[in-house]
Amino acid sequence: MGNYEQRLHLRITEDEGQKLKEIAESEGLSSSDVVRQFIRHRHAELFGAPKPKAKPRK
Repeated sequence: MGNYEQRLHLRITEDEGQKLKEIAESEGLSSSDVVRQFIRHRHAELFGAPKPKAKPRK
């Protein structure tokens, strides 16, 4: 996948931690994957999806 160079230290409540764990388990993902997925989706909602690069014509 990506080249993950940055770390995020996040303080959440026990309830939020449980919710994150449940989401991750239901999707077959890690907690980190869930957070990365949220960031990507929320960014796309706010700023639009990245425009696909044009393919060169043959």
